[in-house]
Amino acid sequence: MRPLGGRVTSVVSKAEDGPKDLAAADDIPTTYLQQLKIFDTVIENLANVHPYAKMVLGMLSAASKVLLAQTERDKSVQSLLNKLEQVYGFMSQKDTLGQISSKRSIAGRIAQQTLEYAYFIRDYSEKKSFWKRLGKNVISETDDLISRYNNALDDFMQQFRDQALRDIADLVRCTSDKLGDKLDLSGMPYAAGAGLNTTKLCLPGTRTNVLSRITAWINDSGDTAQRVLWLSGPAGTGKSAIAHTIANWFNDLGGLGSCFCFDRNQTDKRHEKVFSTIARDLADRDPEMRHALANVVERANALKSTTDIVQQWRKLLIESLKKSSGSSVGPVLIVIEALDESGEVETRRNLLRILAGTLEGEGLPKITELPSNFRILVTSRALPDINSEFQDAPHIQRWTGGPKA
Repeated sequence: MRPLGGRVTSVVSKAEDGPKDLAAADDIPTTYLQQLKIFDTVIENLANVHPYAKMVLGMLSAASKVLLAQTERDKSVQSLLNKLEQVYGFMSQKDTLGQISSKRSIAGRIAQQTLEYAYFIRDYSEKKSFWKRLGKNVISETDDLISRYNNALDDFMQQFRDQALRDIADLVRCTSDKLGDKLDLSGMPYAAGAGLNTTKLCLPGTRTNVLSRITAWINDSGDTAQRVLWLSGPAGTGKSAIAHTIANWFNDLGGLGSCFCFDRNQTDKRHEKVFSTIARDLADRDPEMRHALANVVERANALKSTTDIVQQWRKLLIESLKKSSGSSVGPVLIVIEALDESGEVETRRNLLRILAGTLEGEGLPKITELPSNFRILVTSRALPDINSEFQDAPHIQRWTGGPKA
């Protein structure tokens, strides 16, 4: 690995000590995971990397932690581990770090797919037993899959070097059956025009501090991580630009679950479509979620057209996510922008209470029942009703935006 210079070089020189949470990997007799340990230590100590680069590298760091915790491996996956080691070495080079922001689409796909591969390796033993029970040739199946994985990673790194612009095929998952691809959810309420708007992004080089902090929060996989971040502040302080910039970055990475924007000038009753729209967005990015959502509404036609956001929350979102549990890896971001423009106080009362976890109802699921990798970024002015609901919620972290955020 080429030296990264300055402070980072001193970190690399001490990498053998490593973070305490990687100590479990020290008894691994092979040496090809050392590069991952160095990489993970470097990323945790980078101070002056562009926020988008930190986001990409944070996902790769999450993948390395999965790999370092995995001690049961066999020859079938060693070639993939070696390939991933090459990826980490490539991404750790100083020249690569400097280009991540300008080549964000390719860098994001490298990070997303590498994380997927790490989870494949983690679950390999269980999948191998499953394939054997089906009577399949596990060696042939695995070798073929890993060959495709390795080729895809080689292709990505070459594109990064060449700045290729062609589209890349989506990840070849170890479960190739794309559940729910033909299921029609078009009859469900959907707020057209409420999604990501790339004309509202922050200007390059601005608000890097708050963008970096938000990406760190999204990537925080600790048990104490708060699920909701509320960015509040007066009109004109850049909340919208921050929200759309973060959403756009995660859209590049494949980690954007949904971006739902309220607008006081719209008369399409968006407040009645908020969770049905989010559920459909999640279904578009995840075939298992699509299949689960279709199953939920299959024998309950009323759910396809309900404007009751409590039912939408309970049935379309939480129940569907539970049925597709484990299908998403890495952080999944949901952005709810301009919550203060969602209508009058009475109009948004139930939405606020759902987000705050204060809505009463038998068996009503809380925000904390979302998958642990889900994060919700909310922006709004600090109106009295919003402040009243959010201020004491333990799962909501509040930041106040400003001109220098």
